[in-house]
Amino acid sequence: MRILLGIDKLMPGHGIPNLVAGMANFLKQRGHDVAVMCGLNRFRIEVPIISCAYSRFIYASSLLDAYRKVRHFDPDIFHSHFYPMDIVGAMVSGKIKYVMHYHGVSYMSLWLTPKRVLSNLRERAGEFVGARRTTKIIAISKFLKMEAIRNFNVEEKKVKVVYNGVDLTRFNPAVHGEDIRDKFRIKEDDRLLLCVGAIAKQKGQHLLIRCLKTITNVAPSIKLILVGGAGMEDYRFAATLKREVYSSGLRRNVFFAGFVPDEALPQYYAACDLYISCSGWEGFGLPFVEAMATGKPIIGFYRTAMSELIIDQFNGFTVQYPDIHSMAHKILEVLRDVDKLREIGKKGRRLAEKKFDLLQNMKEIEVLYKQLM
Repeated sequence: MRILLGIDKLMPGHGIPNLVAGMANFLKQRGHDVAVMCGLNRFRIEVPIISCAYSRFIYASSLLDAYRKVRHFDPDIFHSHFYPMDIVGAMVSGKIKYVMHYHGVSYMSLWLTPKRVLSNLRERAGEFVGARRTTKIIAISKFLKMEAIRNFNVEEKKVKVVYNGVDLTRFNPAVHGEDIRDKFRIKEDDRLLLCVGAIAKQKGQHLLIRCLKTITNVAPSIKLILVGGAGMEDYRFAATLKREVYSSGLRRNVFFAGFVPDEALPQYYAACDLYISCSGWEGFGLPFVEAMATGKPIIGFYRTAMSELIIDQFNGFTVQYPDIHSMAHKILEVLRDVDKLREIGKKGRRLAEKKFDLLQNMKEIEVLYKQLM
């Protein structure tokens, strides 16, 4: 098959570009004629990159140029990943089979900041147009499937759930994390929490810091590493977060690792005793699955797609949002039982092998393509 994947920006350090890059490489290895079309590219992948014009004024690829590039490539299938490629897909649908991947990005951030209101309204409109014209919508969670049906007024049979997956050979319990613990001077008897994600208010790091303040009043040896950078729109939030760490007396307990290359992430998961997130909204939650694949217990709020990933007392622990006091109590409780943590981590690995194997989930998408032809 001749397949074109469309994405606005192919930049490392973000979930959607990582997914697209992995999908492109997988499809090529399966013998398909595949390319990626984007406005900006900072990735090195094994397939051809088709560049379309990009406007730094509106921070988006040119719809008209992208449309021309798709028609020139003439794929059997055009697979869009977010705005503006959803609209491009709607424009070319007909002769070309159009598949829309629904990541739920605009739904998550629609009213978060005044500066983003207009662009998010634009992106939401693009998703709606794409959803109405697409042959099939791939939702990355059951939660987003129901949101797609409700928000786009489409039939249930039009939406297929395919979870994001992880490379189980890279993220596995055999990875060692001693170098990371040494880097941040984490002692052998210290308990280490890890949170991975962009530094942004919707990711809830401010709640996590408040939670840790309660925890360290009882157990001062518990440490936290925050992995992830802050975008321009979240610069002030990141600065406020660091000030809160210092004012709360947590500068010896909280470490800001910043952006970490994808190839180094497995070591960070291996270094921790418990993966934690205070995010209030996730369309999927890939770091939870990466932690599970590395054999680590996970803890988060029981809402949105996180309720699909965390099975309480099986592969991790859930708390009602936004009860950080219960979160703190649960963390202190579970860190005392090392054997239970180890057993829960093993169950999480088995669950990752069963439901979140990247290769198996990519094969589901390949089967979907074949069914559409």
